[in-house]
Amino acid sequence: MLKNGKLFGKLNIFDFAVILLLLVLVFGVGYKFLVLNREEQKNTVQITYDLSIEAVRDVTVNAFRVGDTVYHYKLDEAIGKVTAISTVPATKELEALDGTVVMAPVENRYNLTVSVTGTAVLQGDGNLMMGKAKIVEGTELRASTQLANCTAVIKNVQWQ
Repeated sequence: MLKNGKLFGKLNIFDFAVILLLLVLVFGVGYKFLVLNREEQKNTVQITYDLSIEAVRDVTVNAFRVGDTVYHYKLDEAIGKVTAISTVPATKELEALDGTVVMAPVENRYNLTVSVTGTAVLQGDGNLMMGKAKIVEGTELRASTQLANCTAVIKNVQWQ
């Protein structure tokens, strides 16, 4: 089998090791892209959630439109499409002269709720992932559209 430093009389041991390494790499890459991707596709779910954005100007309110894609600013990945938008005037707690706390309107500021839908991967531990972005209720993230970016809190996560 090993004759004059050659395996089967034709290949030396180094050549055999390189060929073996290449075969392992080819099978590993094939397994990653063919088998693991199919498993992820089985666990995809449709999710809807709200992005709560507080005390923004009307420029930011107008930057979100139904049908637009919303991106995770830091990851530069799509995290869904806007399905609905609602705004209310922003308020702030203020202490009155008599010591009572009142909710006072903040001039030219709005609280914005953006409803988003998309497809996420439901992982074995119950986490919902949209690309590298984890969608967890109460998590703060930087959301952006093509016109603006802002800090939002994820709320009302639902999936089916």
